[in-house]
Amino acid sequence: MAELHSEFEATGYIIKKTTDGITAYATGGQANAVALTSDINEVSICATGGDSTKLPAAVAGMEIVVINHGIAAMDLFPASGDYINEAAVNTATSIAINATAICYCYAGDYWEVVEVAR
Repeated sequence: MAELHSEFEATGYIIKKTTDGITAYATGGQANAVALTSDINEVSICATGGDSTKLPAAVAGMEIVVINHGIAAMDLFPASGDYINEAAVNTATSIAINATAICYCYAGDYWEVVEVAR
């Protein structure tokens, strides 16, 4: 996985931490879901519907981008005790093949996830 380790400003652009080549956790579930650790995360391997990744603990003001380049829809879970799109606590949202999820934390424990398909 390629990773940029710092955030800085260069020529007027903000460079964010990125990770590509992520493999979603096979068979899915929140407990073993692959933790997303960058501002921009590209999942290249999602072989079976429901393979999973997990957002970091929600802190108001955070923005995380998740790109699914796998061959199946993947489950995106919140961190334990958090919420996505007003669903029940610890409930995943599905991210379609070749879709990008933009995840905004608007209050502690709460993520709003907007999926953009191509």
